[in-house]
Amino acid sequence: MIQLLGLTICLLGSTITAENITCSNFCKRGVDNTTETCNTTTGECIYGCIVGFAGPNCSYECPDTCIYPAENETGTCKYITGECVHGCEDGFYGLNCTQRCSDIDANCGRCASNYNDKIECKQCRTNFYLSNGKCLYCNYWCLVVSGSATPLCRHEDGYCNYGCRPGRYGFTCGLKCSSTFRDVCNRETGKCSECGYPSYCGPTCKISCQYGCLLQQCNQTCQCTKGCVATHWGEQCRSPCNTNCMKPPDYTRRVCNGIDGTCLYGCNGNKYWESQCTELCSNGCIKGTCDQESGVCIGGCTTTQVYGQSCDESCSSGCLNGTCDQESGNCTEGCTSKTVYGSRCNISCNENCDGGTCNRDTGYCDKGCKTGTYGNKCDIQCSKSCMGRACDRINGLCTFGCVLGRYGHQCEVICNDKCLNLKCERIDGQCTYGCILDYFGSECNFTETLEKNDEKEISNEDSTMFWITICGWSLFVIFMVTAVAVDVLRRRKKRKGNRNQADTAIEDQSPISLITSSFGNKPLTMRHNFNVLYIRNDYKFSIMIEQFGLTILLLGTVRAEDITCSSYCMTGPDNTTDTCTTTGDCLYGCSTGFVGQNCMIECSFGCAFSSQNDIELCNSSTKECFHGCKPYFVGATCSFKCPDTCMVSTDPKAEVCNISTGECLFGCLYGFAGPNCTIICPDKCGISEEVYIQTCNATTDECLFGCKQGFGGPDCTTICQNTCIRPAFNDTETCDITGTCALGCTAGYAGHNCSYECPVNCSTPENSTETCNSSTGECLHGCKDGFAGLSCSIKCPENCFSLNYETCNYTNDECLHGCHKGFAGQNCSYECPVNCTYPTMDGEETCNYTDGTCMNGCNKGLMGPDCSYPCPENCKLPDRDGEDTCNFTSGECHLGCNNGFDGPNCSFECPKNCLFPSENETGTCNFTSGECLHSCNNGFAGGNCSVKCPGNCASYDRGVDICNATTEECLFGCKDGFYGSNCSERCYDVDGNCEKCTARHDNNGIECIQCRSHFYMSAGNCLSCNYWCLTVTGSIEPTCRQEDGYCNHGCKTGRYGFLCGNKCSSTCRDECNRETGKCSECKYPSYCGATCKISCPYGCLLKQCNQTCQCMKGCVATHWGEQCQSPCNTNCIKPLDYTPHVCNETDGTCLYGCIGSEYWGNQCTEPCSDGCINGTCDQESGVCIGGCTTTTVYGRRCDEPCSSGCINDTCDKESGNCTEGCRNSTVYGSRCNISCNENCEDGTCNRDTGYCDKGCKTGTHGNKCDKQCSKSCMGRACGRINGFCTFGCVIGRFGNQCELICNDKCLNLKCQRIDGKCTYGCILDYYGSDCNFTEALTKNDEKEISYEDNTMLWVTICCWFLFVIFMVTVAAVLVLRRRKNRKGHGNQTDTSIEDQSPISFQQGYTSLQKEQCDVKNYENLQL
Repeated sequence: MIQLLGLTICLLGSTITAENITCSNFCKRGVDNTTETCNTTTGECIYGCIVGFAGPNCSYECPDTCIYPAENETGTCKYITGECVHGCEDGFYGLNCTQRCSDIDANCGRCASNYNDKIECKQCRTNFYLSNGKCLYCNYWCLVVSGSATPLCRHEDGYCNYGCRPGRYGFTCGLKCSSTFRDVCNRETGKCSECGYPSYCGPTCKISCQYGCLLQQCNQTCQCTKGCVATHWGEQCRSPCNTNCMKPPDYTRRVCNGIDGTCLYGCNGNKYWESQCTELCSNGCIKGTCDQESGVCIGGCTTTQVYGQSCDESCSSGCLNGTCDQESGNCTEGCTSKTVYGSRCNISCNENCDGGTCNRDTGYCDKGCKTGTYGNKCDIQCSKSCMGRACDRINGLCTFGCVLGRYGHQCEVICNDKCLNLKCERIDGQCTYGCILDYFGSECNFTETLEKNDEKEISNEDSTMFWITICGWSLFVIFMVTAVAVDVLRRRKKRKGNRNQADTAIEDQSPISLITSSFGNKPLTMRHNFNVLYIRNDYKFSIMIEQFGLTILLLGTVRAEDITCSSYCMTGPDNTTDTCTTTGDCLYGCSTGFVGQNCMIECSFGCAFSSQNDIELCNSSTKECFHGCKPYFVGATCSFKCPDTCMVSTDPKAEVCNISTGECLFGCLYGFAGPNCTIICPDKCGISEEVYIQTCNATTDECLFGCKQGFGGPDCTTICQNTCIRPAFNDTETCDITGTCALGCTAGYAGHNCSYECPVNCSTPENSTETCNSSTGECLHGCKDGFAGLSCSIKCPENCFSLNYETCNYTNDECLHGCHKGFAGQNCSYECPVNCTYPTMDGEETCNYTDGTCMNGCNKGLMGPDCSYPCPENCKLPDRDGEDTCNFTSGECHLGCNNGFDGPNCSFECPKNCLFPSENETGTCNFTSGECLHSCNNGFAGGNCSVKCPGNCASYDRGVDICNATTEECLFGCKDGFYGSNCSERCYDVDGNCEKCTARHDNNGIECIQCRSHFYMSAGNCLSCNYWCLTVTGSIEPTCRQEDGYCNHGCKTGRYGFLCGNKCSSTCRDECNRETGKCSECKYPSYCGATCKISCPYGCLLKQCNQTCQCMKGCVATHWGEQCQSPCNTNCIKPLDYTPHVCNETDGTCLYGCIGSEYWGNQCTEPCSDGCINGTCDQESGVCIGGCTTTTVYGRRCDEPCSSGCINDTCDKESGNCTEGCRNSTVYGSRCNISCNENCEDGTCNRDTGYCDKGCKTGTHGNKCDKQCSKSCMGRACGRINGFCTFGCVIGRFGNQCELICNDKCLNLKCQRIDGKCTYGCILDYYGSDCNFTEALTKNDEKEISYEDNTMLWVTICCWFLFVIFMVTVAAVLVLRRRKNRKGHGNQTDTSIEDQSPISFQQGYTSLQKEQCDVKNYENLQL
């Protein structure tokens, strides 16, 4: 632009005056489409230049080889230098893109400078590829596409992207295919797509076809194309048919199935079986023939010494005569010997069976077991600890006891090693001869070392014994005084009356004799004890005192008073009336809820019951509940009841409240509060998530967790407005005490209590609390769509766009958020041109309302500022409106042309046979040459697709020529039914049975893919359906499935199998199962089984059976069982005419009894006992018919021998009891079969009980002398009944049975028999009655001993004092009596007790002591 003398000259523009400058047409418009696009003074473009121009006023035109800027970029070139801003178009380089790439490399199509600013090629032209910056020619062997005379390859690396020429493969097609291929091989691997010769196969077609292939022809995978020769089978026909297959007579048909080798015509002579006739029939089959499928013998077995359907299993060698049942193999005639058992006599009896024999059925050792074993089959070893390894046959208990050091039923337990001589009792393990040194106890488990508690216990026992002694002495003194007084009164009475001198009544007896006769023969006594025994309301007591060398015996009986039992006493098991003792003590416990000896103590009602149903609920002394409390009761005695409003814990043992305060420990039930849960909360209070939390304040009634919905206030008594928002849960107030809504108002309401109704056009967002101001009515969240104003009462223009708040300015109607689509202007009243593209959303401008310019482009197919001009009709339309379809100035189509057209404005029509581009491709042809860009439509070839291919050429992928444009040779084979280079020859002419086929790639032969009717496909060839396939109606030839030859309409009669090549059994009636060959019915009644090849069992009548081999007409007279397989026992009586059955057909029971009545059992299998008269017995029970032959056997069957202990071996016939008594006195029992105990004196005992009449040998005791005296007894002698030691204990022992050990601190280890007190005192440094104390004493010990010594001192003084009183009283009585005697007339010869002196009285008592208190009498007293 030049400015001179007020004149402005514009290059590429118009000449204008300085006063009125016109902007350049190449200035870019502003975003608001205002009219000013440049500075009106300077002409400088305000918004830059349009594409292709540069400079201040956009007057400089950029080189057309510059790349135009993208949508978001600016500038095409620089104004001063002309340098292209965004680079150069393909084929050019340099700052202003004026230099050509072909100047550097003639074959370069695009170039650029590298990091050294050196120009190098980036993309080569067609037929060349880039390698190290240079363009190399595509390999000659790359495929030449139609319309090109040179090979094509990929620009980047030379890869032949259209494939290789025939005979070549590899990345650049530089490798040669194998010489045996047809046409082409695999582009990548070189594998042949098809072999050139039918006798070769494999990936490279270098492997010869198998010998077994028919005509030695196979496909590329080496599978025979025409099937196998008649004698071979398998995928590659490698396997020959088995030589045992039967061959067809004409040798033209197959011998075996070509797929699995199954013999089609059966096996030679029926002597082989299995589908391929590989298995020889068993030698046991009659004539050696069997069924081809199963191997089952056709005519049965040749001998009874084999069994099984195939007669190939030998009968057990244990079967008698080697014969067995043909089906099961069970021995039919029994076993060869008794040393085997089982149904097949094939299991040997256990080697431990006595005699080696056992029961035929169970293996039970009938004759017993060898020593050292036991069990039914003598298969269990006796314990090694059994004496002599002998044990009981049934349970294994040791017969003769245990070896030394063992005990238990099976001597399995070890005696304590502290037992003397390791000997212990068989049953309980107590040591027989006592313990080794320093051990004691029945099992020698204790040592002599005593704990402090033991010493204390012994000390207490001694103290008790001491006080009993004192009490005894005191009672004795009282008794003697009383006796003397009675004696004085009796003598006075005697002097007054006349008495018979010979009177021997109880009044004449001395007090001493009264003592001896109080309790008859068996007084109850205990040494050093006071013993009280309750017997039928009587208390009988006895006292025996043995101390300081003096023995005192006191006896008595006291009658108890009648006592009423408590009603809470439980009744006894026999429901007797006495439920308590005379003292009121309940004998059988208390009723539930009561305790104590007399059941008068009642437990608290709150005591819980035990899960084990224990009767006692509480302690009788403390009333403390044993099993805790019932719910709501607490305390040790469960007597305190908690408030009912307390919450109960989930733990049943936990206390509900505090026993002292009554405070609920787990809170209150809903609606209650306070420590004791006695306060009732308002009923509208909210509920806490934790249910045991109080719901209100116990003092103020304030609800702690809010209110229920619709209520408010501290105590939730305020009723809220319905327009208040309700809380989601019942724990939040809806309003407060004043009625103010806590969560706001529902939509359309306002005010503190939500009673003000807002204007109807107010907007109400979801999460807002109020819609409007309740005072002014102003909408707080704007207006609804189409309204404006403070109260939303003004309606906006209808084309305004709204955003749910004010749509327009209510003062001037200006739309605040833009217009709806298709409208423009301040109030959206301007309607845009109809062809303008609408914006994506309302509110955005559609057009400029001043000049109508479309702001978002035009609808498809239109152009111009207002989109009023149409684009060329063949332009491709954009995907959506708003995108340019063509250039407004030149009419050039921006997106290319519709299919079938080409050129800048798409006016050139392509050849009609060109293939249209696919979805991601563009262009149909080259408008300059007319060459089709994407190959031809199917059936055409050549650069412009003018050559029509033969009609029988096979189709291929889209865009690939199917024939050679020059020779018209089909490149991808032929359609079905044709073959040859141009597919002009028919497949039917080569194979008349082929209905549809395909030619091989070498055009040498065909491969059939569908056969005509009555033929099927097999390895590419058409084979005739098997003759045995069923012929359908209207056809005379067999029909089968074309894919595999399966006879889909079934087989002809007598045939089965996939191809109906198997023959049904000759014994089938009519037909057999198509798939399995099983007969639907057998032809002959003498055959059975699935294939009717099994002979009916021999026992069937007329040898006729059904197909399951069950006899149809029953069994012959001599057989029985489901299949009549079992012969009747030979012991059965046979009828005279032999026509009726000998035995029952179902269970084999002999119908006419047993021969000679010498056998019994249903089947007469058991011989009668030898003890039966004439050897005959009842058939059912085996009971002897005429009784027993002798009295030496017994039982109903006379098979039990009498005991050898019976006199003359005779016994009762039924019970076996000895009728004449026992042979000698050394046995006892009803059958005299139990030996007297070896410890019985003379070895004899009572016949009935085994009681040793003559006593026991020394060292034993008990009724049967079967218990050992304690080895601690002196001389091992003890009492017969209780085992108390007769002559005392050995040194160091004491007790009734000398079972206790004297204290080792006793001098000479000698202690008293009864209490264990040391006899001769203690060893040095020890003292006390039991020598339990040492000289070293603590203060407490000294105090205790001092106290004990003082007690003994005072007791001794008291005793002496009582004795003196007693003696003085006796002396006074005697003096008075003698004085009176001098005065009276007495018999001078009177020798009664009145004349005896006190000394003689003492001597009498001493004599009584010696007589009554010896050891044996004491033992009797103890009983």
